[in-house]
Amino acid sequence: MAKFDYHINNKHSLNGMLMVGNYTGDGMDHPWVNRIFNDTNQDRTYTAGVDWVYAASSRLVNDARFGYDKVLFNFLTDDGTKSSDAPLRVTPSTRARSSLGCRI
Repeated sequence: MAKFDYHINNKHSLNGMLMVGNYTGDGMDHPWVNRIFNDTNQDRTYTAGVDWVYAASSRLVNDARFGYDKVLFNFLTDDGTKSSDAPLRVTPSTRARSSLGCRI
């Protein structure tokens, strides 16, 4: 994060801010049965702002502001390197049942 405050004179001032944020993690709000099904979220945010203040008199002040935001979001599957040709092994103890009691 970077910030600056510059007073040009007693009537003009310039202020600014730049912030870059990074996040990498699972980022999910629900648990998975197996960690191989997790997904990795990589977020990068950019925020910038500039503010110019002009005090014409003690009763009149002008303020001009400009801001910019950008978010980059990468969604990576943790099982992306796993082959889809791998045999599926389901044992009878792990098979699910439908709401009608039939095996799926």
